[in-house]
Amino acid sequence: MTYQSKFLLVIIFLVTLVVQCHSRDFTQALKSITKRNVDTGKQWAVLVAGSKGYVNYRHQSDVCHAYQVLKSGGLKDENIIVFMYDDIAYHRENPQRGVIINKPNGPDVYKGVPKDYTGQHCTAENFYNVLLGNKTALTGGSKKVLNTGPDDHIFIYYSDHGSPGLIEMPLGDKVYAKDLINVLEKISNAGTYRKMVFYMEACFSGSMFEGLLPDDINIYALTAANASESSYATYCYDNGGYNTCLADLFSVSWLEDSEANDLRYETLNEQYITVKNRTRRSHVTQFGNVDIAEEFVATYIGANPKYRHSQAFVNQSTTSSFSNCDVDLFYLQTKYDQAPKGSKEKKEAQKKLADEINQRKVVDDHMNKLATSLFGKQKRTMDVLTSVRSSGQPLVDDWDCFKELVKTYEEHCGVLSTYGKKYTRALANMCNAGINSQQMKIALAVECQTSVVSSFKSATEAAKSYIRFDGKANHVSGKRWAVLIAGSRGYENYRHQADVCHAYQVLKKGGLKDENIIVFMYDDIAFNEHNPKPGVIINNPNGNDVYAGDYTEDNCTAENLYAVILGNKSALTGGSGRVLETGPDDYVFIYYADHGSPGLIGMPVGGDVYANDLAKVLKKKHDSKTYKSMVFYMEACESGSMFEGLLPNNTNIYVVTAANSEENSWAIYCPGDFPALPQGYDTCLGDLFSISWLEDSDLHDLRKETLKKQYEVVRRRTSADNLEYSSHVMQYGNRILGKEQVATYIGTNPANDNFNVSQYTSTLPTPPIVVSQRDADILHFRHNYYRASEGSLEKAEAQKKLFREINERKKVDRTMSRISTILFGRENGVKVLTSIRSQPGQALVQDWDCLKTLVKTYEKYCGSLSTYGKKYTRAFANMCNAGGDLPLGGEYNPSYPLARKVNSSHTMMIGDDIEDGHVGRPRTFPDMRTKSYTPFLFRILMGINIRVLFLLLLLFLGVLLYIGASTSPIIVFVFSICIISFIFSIYLTKWVLSKDEGPPEMVQISDAIRDGAEGFFRTQYKTISEMACLLALVILGIYLFRSTTPQQESSGIGRLSSAWITVISFLLGALCSGVAGYVGMWVSVRANVRVSSAARRSAREALQIAVRAGGFSAMVVVGMAVLGIAILYATLYVWLGVDTPGSMKSSDLPLLLVGYGFGASFVALFAQLGGGIYTKAADVGADLVGKVEQGIPEDDPRNPAVIADLVGDNVGDCAARGADLFESIAAEIISAMILGGTMAQRCKIEDPSGFILFPLVIHSFDLVISSAGILSIRGSRDSSSKGPTEDPMAILQKGYSVAIVLAIITFGASTRWLLYTEQAPTAWFNFALCGLVGIITAYLFVCITKYYTDYKHEPVRTLAQASSTGHGTNIIAGVSLGLESTALPVLVISVAIISAYWLGQTSGLVDESGNPIGGLFGTAVATMGMLSTAAYVLTMDMFGPIADNAGGIVEMSQQPESVRDITDILDAVGNTTKATTKGFAIGSAALASFLLFSAYMDEVATFARESFTQVDIAIPEVFVGGLLGSMLIFLFSAWACSAVGRTAQEVVNEVRRQFLERPGIMDYTEKPDYSRCVAIVASASLREMIKPGALAIISPIAVGIVFRILGHYTGHPLLGAKVVASMLMFATVSGILMALFLNTAGGAWDNAKKYIETGAHGGKGSDCHKAAITGDTVGDPFKDTAGPSIHVLIKMLATITLVMAPIFL
Repeated sequence: MTYQSKFLLVIIFLVTLVVQCHSRDFTQALKSITKRNVDTGKQWAVLVAGSKGYVNYRHQSDVCHAYQVLKSGGLKDENIIVFMYDDIAYHRENPQRGVIINKPNGPDVYKGVPKDYTGQHCTAENFYNVLLGNKTALTGGSKKVLNTGPDDHIFIYYSDHGSPGLIEMPLGDKVYAKDLINVLEKISNAGTYRKMVFYMEACFSGSMFEGLLPDDINIYALTAANASESSYATYCYDNGGYNTCLADLFSVSWLEDSEANDLRYETLNEQYITVKNRTRRSHVTQFGNVDIAEEFVATYIGANPKYRHSQAFVNQSTTSSFSNCDVDLFYLQTKYDQAPKGSKEKKEAQKKLADEINQRKVVDDHMNKLATSLFGKQKRTMDVLTSVRSSGQPLVDDWDCFKELVKTYEEHCGVLSTYGKKYTRALANMCNAGINSQQMKIALAVECQTSVVSSFKSATEAAKSYIRFDGKANHVSGKRWAVLIAGSRGYENYRHQADVCHAYQVLKKGGLKDENIIVFMYDDIAFNEHNPKPGVIINNPNGNDVYAGDYTEDNCTAENLYAVILGNKSALTGGSGRVLETGPDDYVFIYYADHGSPGLIGMPVGGDVYANDLAKVLKKKHDSKTYKSMVFYMEACESGSMFEGLLPNNTNIYVVTAANSEENSWAIYCPGDFPALPQGYDTCLGDLFSISWLEDSDLHDLRKETLKKQYEVVRRRTSADNLEYSSHVMQYGNRILGKEQVATYIGTNPANDNFNVSQYTSTLPTPPIVVSQRDADILHFRHNYYRASEGSLEKAEAQKKLFREINERKKVDRTMSRISTILFGRENGVKVLTSIRSQPGQALVQDWDCLKTLVKTYEKYCGSLSTYGKKYTRAFANMCNAGGDLPLGGEYNPSYPLARKVNSSHTMMIGDDIEDGHVGRPRTFPDMRTKSYTPFLFRILMGINIRVLFLLLLLFLGVLLYIGASTSPIIVFVFSICIISFIFSIYLTKWVLSKDEGPPEMVQISDAIRDGAEGFFRTQYKTISEMACLLALVILGIYLFRSTTPQQESSGIGRLSSAWITVISFLLGALCSGVAGYVGMWVSVRANVRVSSAARRSAREALQIAVRAGGFSAMVVVGMAVLGIAILYATLYVWLGVDTPGSMKSSDLPLLLVGYGFGASFVALFAQLGGGIYTKAADVGADLVGKVEQGIPEDDPRNPAVIADLVGDNVGDCAARGADLFESIAAEIISAMILGGTMAQRCKIEDPSGFILFPLVIHSFDLVISSAGILSIRGSRDSSSKGPTEDPMAILQKGYSVAIVLAIITFGASTRWLLYTEQAPTAWFNFALCGLVGIITAYLFVCITKYYTDYKHEPVRTLAQASSTGHGTNIIAGVSLGLESTALPVLVISVAIISAYWLGQTSGLVDESGNPIGGLFGTAVATMGMLSTAAYVLTMDMFGPIADNAGGIVEMSQQPESVRDITDILDAVGNTTKATTKGFAIGSAALASFLLFSAYMDEVATFARESFTQVDIAIPEVFVGGLLGSMLIFLFSAWACSAVGRTAQEVVNEVRRQFLERPGIMDYTEKPDYSRCVAIVASASLREMIKPGALAIISPIAVGIVFRILGHYTGHPLLGAKVVASMLMFATVSGILMALFLNTAGGAWDNAKKYIETGAHGGKGSDCHKAAITGDTVGDPFKDTAGPSIHVLIKMLATITLVMAPIFL
């Protein structure tokens, strides 16, 4: 074959494989092994829009979009039946006539939609007849019906407003739930179709199926909401002038998911999970036969061939959403807002909006009076209106009664509107209570006939109260005065001055005069350089200029504010000189906007306004009797603390605050909000509380709105009912004043005359995004940073400001934590920082002078408290309340009981959803940390003076480079790369450690994990080091009496020198392996808490931290392996004078390095065994008792074994895996060096250094390319994104792809550089192809393992399905999956070995006889190719346990579900990466073992001085050796698993004992003894690891010696070596298969459990979940103890035989 042909062949082969691996066709090929037959039959669909009218645009839009999805999926028009009124496409309000869109700027979805049943033919009767296939009963329309056969599949999609128990059609009767179910059961019983899927978009849509649709029917239903809640409309803002919502949230979620994914590979359940995660404002619910959900979506709606690549985790952010019941209000208000001022259109829009609001009130009055009439004025009335039946029950028992009551109501009171239909639940409750239609008629005859009169009377009374006959406001005898204060300065606080300016405009429009409005604001934003509109201030994205001012700049002080309120002109310093010159009949309105903090609010200049000082000023004003009454609105965090316990209720002052005394208030209209901010604005424009009362005042006739009503409107808009981030608006002072009209204090805009106020927050849309007041500045800085151009000065300045703010926050957190710990001790110090006074009505602090003194003292010594730092004024108040002396480490004895804890974040970034969902119980149990451990070597280094240490480091580097230069330039290159990689690892360490650790409860848990891990590491490695020293003495003794090779004899290396070289190599390998393990553990126990903290902000940030932490460990592990061997090689080269006359040749030198590999294998085996037993015993014990018996979540702090479990992740997965990969790389390098040297010698290559040092260069490049892969994984710019918008596994795969591409390039360059020889000019190219074979093999191993262990693929889902039928079927399915998973990897390994061997043999390298000899070296190069990305693969592996630990910390510290969701996804991906790494490791172990086996045979031939190229298993003794090798694998596995079982039993007994003896653990009144479980697992794992480890070490030595003796007496001198070779061969083959089985089965069991926990098959706590836990428990020792230990075992067997080969001869 020519050079060009080979090149072309390889390119085609490589491209084909990469394309296949990246495509779903490859996955489909794998699936075909187990995939069931594809269903036959046709696909049918019925699409229904149940409404009419332009306001309901979205329902027809949804249906048209659904048609386009079905059509693109391959369904034919004759099989798609569409019901829609068809009155919006050409509606006069449609901006694009004849076009319908389903999202802003979206494509036309109306084109081509069949008009089957439109207008008057769109009825319930036609709908039923279409479903039943009854053409004869149809009235009009296309006459199309479901003409299905027994193999056909049906998809039904229904979109409407909905109401409890019924949905609408545009005309005619309603579709009642019972009638619909009767129709569905009728067609099911007829057997005219195979299966049906029903998607329903409607409010209360769950009530259409709950308790009605059987679960044994062939129908699967998915609803947008459960039976008791609204569904939501979306795409309402910024949609191009449509003035209404374009889509429904549930509908657009499944439709856009269907367009983004290849539906041939997405199941209905996967789509359900995706839609559920996106539709968070309602609870998407499944009904009917949920087993159908395991089928692919394409089975029902087809699949667009355009979308070939599935994108898991499609979870796009959705714009603001409105309840479907309130879209009509939004529509009317939008029309009102957009109409020109004073126009006829505006008056008409105002009238319609007012009519809708009043109509709602009429319906409310009707239903309240009806319920009262039927049930009396008692609690039962409210129960009838609102009660919801228990889950699983239908809405009503008597559906005929329900229909009668609905019909009766509409006959007497009019048709129920979209809003009024929510009361069908009340009518159902009446039926359930025994009310019949006759009783209803009697009640309605009275109530509905009198309601109009009653409503008119109410309106007349209101008119008398609010309006004079001339239409103007009631006359007030005195004047109206106002004081408006913005307490901050700086452009990042734009919103406070904007709020105040907006308030000024409201007051001006209300009729207040300028001389009666006094404004305090620093006035530094209107003409700020960052303001995109100089001289203009706006308070909402579409707002007008609201700019105004009074007391500004240095005159904006607390003293001037007090003087203004008191009317004391003489006390003023600067400003306009205006004060409140009020008379006894005057009204005062004060509005204050600031960040706020407990007990004080800011002023731009000078001192803060303390609550008691403000209260004194207000009291003094009250006592002066110089005004009639006062209203005070305050916008600030913890603003309730300014009045609680301070302002009496008998004053003439009424106060409303944005928050209570312990919670944040929130900024609004921020970057990223909807509607979008005008171009150039990068800060929040308003505050939620302020905007709420201001926009309410802008809209309504304030003569008809009382202060109490405005409070209710604002409270609802600012409340927890509407927002994830919310506050509780509070009232203080004289609440009787709340009955007065708002206009009494701030006037009213005449343009709003006769506009009635709504009691519903719907009239004021709740914005979707709010930001804590304390975090708005970070949002501003971060937005500036991301907006600035890369490399610009602006970006550098923005970054500087952002980092300065973050670091300042960290500094404040650390300082306050230290102060509280010094004063009160560690545990009580945390309470001081976070506790809240328990008794309502108490002031923040008793001694206000004490509080002022502590704040002043802090600021004197630690700097001014920032906006963020002022939250700690509560801590200062707690210190004052503690009273008495505060000795060092003293007890915290507060004079009041602690009520509960609130969150104390170390560095709260934007989007944190830290929430206190566990009121009344501790976040974690008390600290269990002990004295931290630092290894002896590190303690020595830390004790050296830094300058001395630096000089020693320079000296070491100098010696290193000198030795390298004396050896080869290649060694200098290797040294340089390793040093650079260590510097890079230091960078990664500093980057990871710079991230915040989160709140104290997280740090506390992390400290406990760290101490447990370091304690076990210290004990474990002490035991290992003792065994290593003992074994070193044995090796020394053996080598003193063994023979030497001819080469060693000729170079003067005697037995003593050989013995010491081997022993030192062994100890150096063991030491480096131990350090590699420690590094893996060291970084994981420090990164876990940082990942947990990052998960509160962003999934991408958490991912990046975990990856970089793993990258640090990987860089150090690989770098140490390469550097250690390079140093040992270069040192021996210089010391022994290699390649000088009369000395050893460089080609023989690698044989002296085998001790290094043996030492690494020895430590790795015991580290893997001990760590694996530890982690899995703790895990199994914790799961069996905690999750299965007690029913508590994974990683729950009540589980006594939880800390031991989390410690196990670090010592088992991190420390052990670091030692494992170190050993793999070391063994592969040494064996390749031996084979390269041997081949170079036999080929008479003049300079063999290239062939010998080639492995070191390849792994040096590994460090470079893996660094690039790690750096390619970057944090998301939108770190506020809570959920992962991209599959974390896909992100890691991208990094791996980067590493692979670079590996191919560097591998080719390295072969050309080092393996080019004149004797065979094209050999380097063949070896480059061998490397490609190895790289492709590694990639295929990752793909195959991912396929069998990732729950996005068929095998794991099948395993999860098997769990639904019990524990036994789960175990059977898992075992069969593991057995099956061995096939493809073995085929890949086989092809790789043969291909690499063939390429090596045809390289052109021949020995003296002309025989090709490059085959073995070809396999060595393939092994190098496979391990050429080892550092990145190790990074992915380390990612797994770090993510697992992070999830445990999140669970133990009881963080919100949204945070746990992120860590759960990362944990599931981590399980997959760990499994793929194990697959990668076993594949590399197989190739490396083949090399080591060949190296063993070469070594035996060298010592025996005769050929040793074949092992004849037909010889009985040799065959027995093979049997013993296979037996060794099985016995070793059994002992490893039983060790886990025995240790787990001890843990189970201990955990059960603690739950029994300490019943208070379950309710948090007693703490578990974590340390007891840690001690049990540690001691047991160390004890249990000895037996299997000793078996692995002793077995080959014993077999070799026994058969050597037997061979001596039978005349077969090489019998011992042959038997050991056979044992090694069979053990390798059996070990590969066993490790593949154990690793894959265990990983699949684990991820099947994770898949069920996402909500599949009943989710957490179901019987299916419990069966999956059993499988996971069985799989734990498989995948984390026995499996990983086996591939260490087979390599250690090879290195033992290499080291001990002379004693077998």
